[in-house]
Amino acid sequence: MWLFGIFLLCGVSAMPNRYRDDSIFNVTKLQLDRSALREEEIKRANLQEYFELFDEPEPLDFHETNPVLTPYGRLEEGDLLRSAEEDRKGVTSGELWTDRRYNYEITNDASRAAIEAGIKFWRDHSCVQFQEVSSGSSEPRVLFVAESGCWSMLGCTAKHASSRTQKLSLGSGCTGFGTVTHEIGHSLGFYHEQSRSDRDEHVTIMWDNVKEAYKHNFKKVDTTQNHGVPYDLGSVMHYGSTYFSSNGGPTILTRNPTLQGLIGQRNKPSFRDVALMNRLYRCEELCSSPPPYYPAPSCGGEISSEGTVSSPGWPALYPTGADCSWWVRPPTGRRARVTFTTFSIMQQVNGSCKYEYLSVRLGGVLDGGEMYCSKQLTGKQLTSTSPDGDLVLRFKSYKKYFMGSGFVATVQFV
Repeated sequence: MWLFGIFLLCGVSAMPNRYRDDSIFNVTKLQLDRSALREEEIKRANLQEYFELFDEPEPLDFHETNPVLTPYGRLEEGDLLRSAEEDRKGVTSGELWTDRRYNYEITNDASRAAIEAGIKFWRDHSCVQFQEVSSGSSEPRVLFVAESGCWSMLGCTAKHASSRTQKLSLGSGCTGFGTVTHEIGHSLGFYHEQSRSDRDEHVTIMWDNVKEAYKHNFKKVDTTQNHGVPYDLGSVMHYGSTYFSSNGGPTILTRNPTLQGLIGQRNKPSFRDVALMNRLYRCEELCSSPPPYYPAPSCGGEISSEGTVSSPGWPALYPTGADCSWWVRPPTGRRARVTFTTFSIMQQVNGSCKYEYLSVRLGGVLDGGEMYCSKQLTGKQLTSTSPDGDLVLRFKSYKKYFMGSGFVATVQFV
């Protein structure tokens, strides 16, 4: 089955001396000492001030940083240079590569290792044959280039082109394994997962949070050609939670909130991605005993009885990069209530809980929720306002370092 810190800053020497206490930092790595962090609040405050001075936004996915226009046309859905009449997650047999043979030519040798790694994955996990050809070949082929952005055509369009080529761009910042396999997936025939006709059974698009000019990127496709492969929240072809957000709020919510952390992963293609590829190309051998989907989350889950909920690892310090969701579901006719006895995570940076937060969705599964950080919830009591009485908690800790001790809340049904 294929599913899915050191905090490093440049220019350390430019930091004011008061931010360079070596009991907290290694001068070259700025590595926090956990015990010192918990004991010395003043150093935590100093570090907080440092981040406000040198605040940098979280990097956006390439779908959001790609240009809108290329020399060859407009990009749809962020990275698809495609014909408007084609509307399915997997293209029809007319756009697949003939005889399961995918020809390619690499023009950007600096990215050759990354390209070959992506090709190897799809070669090893499907019956598609990948063949590198020369620039003088008459075979239809993908031309790997390094232009502005990460983007691809959809399926085999080269056989209809006079040049017998179709471009796949892996520009600056596009050579991550998940990105390369994502774009090759498009060129083999994959649409984005959230474009599927059955997506509303699994995710909800929060239209009010989507930038007006990009709402077309969330178009649902009216087709049932999903080849019997179930919807895949963990697909490398799925958008993330906040893509094209106008206000920082979620643009996609999973119907099962405990699975919210799955969408948008760019590590590598999932089991269902591989299954779809094999069905698209009618490969002779498919896995006869697929693994269970989805795996149990490492933290979070459903809560159906009264008790407590806490940050992962409590009373120890929570890990960096945690993404945990709890769906608190009371008995019929009652409401979930959480009361925070302890709450201490990273403070706001420039007035926002942008790096680390606990999101509380009192309106239930389809509520965008409010984000809290610092000590904002200490001693606070929150009660569900949803018709079913449920609420959702989602904790995301910063992936590079940590700044708090965590949280504990009692869960009651009232």
